Parts: sequence; C-alpha cells; structure tokens
Amino acid sequence: MVVPKHGYQRTNPLDTKPSIGRFDVRRVNCWGSVNGAVLSAVCGVDAIWRSFGILSMILIAGCGPSAHELRERTLSVLNTEADHWDGGKDFATSASDAYGRSVSASMEKGILNYTLEVRSNGPDGLSKNTDDIVVTRSKRHGESSITDEATKVAEGVAGGVASGTIKGIKKKGLGLGREEKK
Repeated sequence: MVVPKHGYQRTNPLDTKPSIGRFDVRRVNCWGSVNGAVLSAVCGVDAIWRSFGILSMILIAGCGPSAHELRERTLSVLNTEADHWDGGKDFATSASDAYGRSVSASMEKGILNYTLEVRSNGPDGLSKNTDDIVVTRSKRHGESSITDEATKVAEGVAGGVASGTIKGIKKKGLGLGREEKK
C-alpha cells in the first residue's frame, strides 16, 4: 500500500474503494479514522466501550478517602486536641474523628505527672483493640517531687525497721530492764 505525501490512505471495511485525502466526512464511521486518530462515533459497540472506559476511570480514581488517609486525618484531630490540654486535672473534648465518631479522653495521675490519653476507636468503632488510634501527653503536676517521694519511702522503711526492733527487744530481751521470772 502506497501512502501519498499529502495525506493518509483509509479503507472502510465495508467499501472496497480506498479514500485518499486529509479529511473525508463520508468515509468516517465506527471503523474509520481521520489522519490516523480513531474517532469515537456513536454506535452500539463504541458506546459500550466508552461506558466501560468511564466506569474504569471512576474505579481507578476511587470513591472516597483511603484507609490510610482516614487514619492520618484522625491522627491529626487527636494531636490537635491533645495540644489544647493545659496540663491540668481535667480535660474534655467534643471532637470527632475522620470516621464520624466522637473522640474520648482520659486522665491518669502518676507520682510526678498527669498523663492524658486521647483515643479514637478506629474504623470498627470498638474500643480497646488493635485498630484504635491513641495519642498521649504527659505534664508534671507539681503536687509532689522526687524528694517528697523519696522521703515517704525512707520514712516507711525507717518506721518498719524501728517497729521491728522494738518488737524484737520486747520478745527476746537484750538484758535491759526487767528479767522474766521462771
């Protein structure tokens, strides 16, 4: 097949005569092309393939945020809420996670710190399982110090030693005071 310099040779499968030229509207149909580009003409088979292509693009693009994106959004909400904490005994939040569920917060007092835990129940909505998303913060409460706690421990140990010694002296005697008569 010889292709002329001024255009492309096109052949309609239903026609035996070739068409030579740049654009011939009479020869363009479901099987034809214009200068090598396939046209999407309105015919039964092409309409089905076009619909299939559009549906494929929608599926590839997705129908909402991914699980990773939802987790990252929830983590952002939890960190933002935890950053609002002033370090005090009380903390309340009315925030919702990316899954549309309310976020819970709990406070625990340790020897030296308050620990805040802000929790999302995750995609399944059940608490205290592996898909939960949790953020924690700790701040010193200043109600006690290491010195105070060490003093309490030392007093406890010293008190135990002293009371044990007194009980031992009374029970066995060290020759001090009265002797028991036999």
